[in-house]
Amino acid sequence: MVTKGWARAARVFAATLALSTVIDASGYDGAVEKQVFALPSYTTVEGKSLRNVRVGYETYGKLNASGDNAIFIPHFFTGTSHAAGKYEPSDAAAGYWDSMIGAGKPVDTDRYFVISADALANVNTKDPNVTATGTHANSMIYMAKANQLYNPGDDVKKLRAKILFVPAKSDLIFPPELSQRAAERYRAQGGAAEVAIIDGDGGHRDGILNVARQGDAIRAFLAR
Repeated sequence: MVTKGWARAARVFAATLALSTVIDASGYDGAVEKQVFALPSYTTVEGKSLRNVRVGYETYGKLNASGDNAIFIPHFFTGTSHAAGKYEPSDAAAGYWDSMIGAGKPVDTDRYFVISADALANVNTKDPNVTATGTHANSMIYMAKANQLYNPGDDVKKLRAKILFVPAKSDLIFPPELSQRAAERYRAQGGAAEVAIIDGDGGHRDGILNVARQGDAIRAFLAR
C-alpha cells in the first residue's frame, strides 16, 4: 500500500527526472547503472521523519522531449529496483523482468522511458549508498492487517485511468477471481478495465517469472 508521504516523494522524484536533460539509459542491454535520488527528509503517514533518504533507481530507454513516455515499475516485496539488464556482462542473471523490458519487448524501451525504484522497506538491497529501513518478522502480519482494514472504495471512485489486471492462473495468494471482481466493479462505476490471465502452474511467482506469457496483451494495452 502506497503511503501519502511516499506518493509526494514519488512526484518529486518523477519531476526531477522529467527536468533532466541528460537521462539516457538506452544502452542498458550492456551494463545497467544503479543511480541514487536523494531526499533531505521523508515524513511517514505516522509523522515519523527519516533524514537524508537515498532512493536507488534504474532507468531504461530515453525520456522524450514532452516527458510523457515514462512508465514506473514498482518492485515486489522481496525485490529491488533491478528490473532488467545486468550491471556487468558477467552477472549470473539479469533483472527480474528482463523478458518484459527492452527494445522490441512488451515494455518497449525504443518507445518508453522506464523507471524502477527501490522501496524504502527493501529487504534485499545490497547498495550501501541506498537507504533501506529493513523489515522484521512481524512486518508481514502488520502488512496483511493493514490491507484488511483498508477500504479502497472511495479512492477507486476517483480513478480515471485505464487498468489492466494480469493475475496468474495458479496464484493462491491473489487468485484471478479477485482481479475479475475488481475489474467488474471498476467497469460498473464507468471505468475501463481488462483482465489478462497468465497460464501456468508456478503459482504466485508466475507474476514475476512468466508474465511475458501475457506480453502481447500488455504491449497492446500500452499502445492504446
